[in-house]
Amino acid sequence: MRTLYEATPLFAGKKDAPADAAAKAALGRYYGLAKGQWDKALPLLAEGGGESLRRVAAELVARPDDTGAQLRMGDYCWEAADRDRIDPALERIDRDAAAFWYRKALPRLSGDDFLRACDRAYWAPVDKRELALPLRVGLHGLAGMTGMVPQKVTGRPMPAERGLAAIQGRVSIDYPQVPISSYVHECELTITAPGDVQFIYGDPGHGVRLTIHWDDSKHQEEGQLQLYTRHVVWLGRRFSPKLNTPLRFTVYVNEDNQQLRIDGAPSGSHGCRPTDLHLRITTNDKFAGVISRCEIRPWTEADSSLLRWPNPVRKVECRPEETALRIHLANFGLPDKPDPASPKPFLVATTGTPMQWIAPGKFDHPNMVDRRTPGKPTEIILTRGFWMGRCEVNQAEWTALVPVNPSRVVGSPFLPGEGVSGEDAGRWCGLLNEQEMKGRRLPAGHAYRLPTAAEWEYACRSGTGSDIPVNADGYWHRNNSGAHAHEVGQGKANAWGLYDMHGNVPEWCLDAFQDPPQPAPWRLTDPVALTQNPKDHFVLHGGGWWNRPEQCTAQLSESSVSVAGGHRGFRVVLGPALRK
Repeated sequence: MRTLYEATPLFAGKKDAPADAAAKAALGRYYGLAKGQWDKALPLLAEGGGESLRRVAAELVARPDDTGAQLRMGDYCWEAADRDRIDPALERIDRDAAAFWYRKALPRLSGDDFLRACDRAYWAPVDKRELALPLRVGLHGLAGMTGMVPQKVTGRPMPAERGLAAIQGRVSIDYPQVPISSYVHECELTITAPGDVQFIYGDPGHGVRLTIHWDDSKHQEEGQLQLYTRHVVWLGRRFSPKLNTPLRFTVYVNEDNQQLRIDGAPSGSHGCRPTDLHLRITTNDKFAGVISRCEIRPWTEADSSLLRWPNPVRKVECRPEETALRIHLANFGLPDKPDPASPKPFLVATTGTPMQWIAPGKFDHPNMVDRRTPGKPTEIILTRGFWMGRCEVNQAEWTALVPVNPSRVVGSPFLPGEGVSGEDAGRWCGLLNEQEMKGRRLPAGHAYRLPTAAEWEYACRSGTGSDIPVNADGYWHRNNSGAHAHEVGQGKANAWGLYDMHGNVPEWCLDAFQDPPQPAPWRLTDPVALTQNPKDHFVLHGGGWWNRPEQCTAQLSESSVSVAGGHRGFRVVLGPALRK
């Protein structure tokens, strides 16, 4: 930079106290353009620059945070760069200075000024790492990652100075799913033009989102933390962010709770089933604003103390050797292959999974006209028997076929294999079929697969007609689980010898989720809803360790798209092969 400024006759020897306006202008340009020390440059330029430069510099000396003055200084430097195009080095310095002032003004701009500043503020980023990591969100070690960049972007979000993005109009920023269900999102948002913005954290069909929208009737922005499912949205406490004023908020997401805090003060909470972090940011056509901070960090003990929530459990203290002995004694003497001619319990040779024979039969599925009024039940008839795993597929059984353990809670090979998608579970069953077929142990016309929703409910009721045929102390739920899953088979078996049909982890079924028909049919035979569309919602049965005891019933089911995470597991069935 010496060749551009320090070597001029007006500047030479006058660093400390330039006596005339031209020397002050030269020294001001040196401090501002060459060194970026605008606190020193502005007073000099206010006395020694040209008329327009003196005026805007004086405004910034008097009011350093004046958005209009910052924008005008950016425009001045940008126009100077156009005049200096004959010297590429000098042009670059002028444009960098313009970008500095545009970035300062961005959080409070809207309309054409906003678009102009966006286009010019990042004309040539100095740090090439920013080019490789656009719209990067810091993760600070979550799932072993330092940060993440979007997998899909629509619209034209621009990187913001020391922040995430400056946004004008409709934008969608979709980040990849991160295998963690407890985290803290810290954000600072300045809305500069009335519009709508959403921060979405969970699965496509279930999770929590922070929604801010413009209310025309009240002429103000209104926001709230919302819990959403496939059909229903539960609304939280409302708050009213102000335009052109930074909104600093924190969203705490634990395994089964979420809370919003604004400037440290609580502003709404929800209870929710666990879902993996899947951040999406969307805005509508009218929105303009700047996300000047967007960081997601790990959950800490300080967060648990602040909210009085339990710490997320990542490793369970178990005695797997005792569990191994218990399971061995309970299944000692079982054959290692099925016999369709005389169906009895057996052990799967490949994985050691104990399978229980479930004979054909029928049950009454309750229908609810609404949440309080029972309707006439539907009789479900199953004409074909099947074998079902006595327990949920555990982590040892999973890794017998797939070397990578996806489970989020570890500590014993007998903990349920969870954190898997429905497709993952289906592929595991396919690998088991291959091994059992090689060993000539797979009966003709049969396959290892997920149970249908009807098979699962029938086996859960175990001929009793009860929604929960096991006492509450016989399965793992919110009141007794200690906020984590437990080794399989520790509770009490139902009348047909099946464990953990209630609680512990939700279990994938084969069926696509369908809304019950109205009116409900009075009888169904071997019902199943097969699909090849991975975007469909699928049935989950049994509830999890975070649910209340009365939510872990045979009848109640959840729906979810086939995504990993959420502590979802499965149990395997050997039954008649079903083709999609």
